Amino acid sequence: MKKTTVAILLGTAGIILCVGFVLCLAAAYFISTKWGEGNIGQSNQQAIIGRWECRSPQASNLYIMYEFFRDGTVTWHQANATGNANGTYTFADNNRMKVVGTVPDPLFFAVFNISISGDYMTLTIEGQTGLVQCDRLK
Repeated sequence: MKKTTVAILLGTAGIILCVGFVLCLAAAYFISTKWGEGNIGQSNQQAIIGRWECRSPQASNLYIMYEFFRDGTVTWHQANATGNANGTYTFADNNRMKVVGTVPDPLFFAVFNISISGDYMTLTIEGQTGLVQCDRLK
């Protein structure tokens, strides 16, 4: 009877160890795919913080200056516009960011596909082909 109980306990412990190992592998995979893109060791959500000067190769007159803050707020100024616009930004995942305007146009929102490599960022509005290229200002 005791040998059977020990065998059952070892079987249960083995199952627990296997489940723990699988969970560790799953966590490592999740971290490497969700947070490991963009800058080395840094997610796009972290890398975007700061000031960016952006231009569109398709429209030479499109010039926008963005500043992203850690608290999820953003300001931007477009060439030939009066004043700054303000809003908030959130990340759906490491490569998709939603910007919602608060001032002067509370109805503005856009979802961007985003890629950051060092001091270079590209943005495309989801569902459109136009590309915006940005350089970090230091």
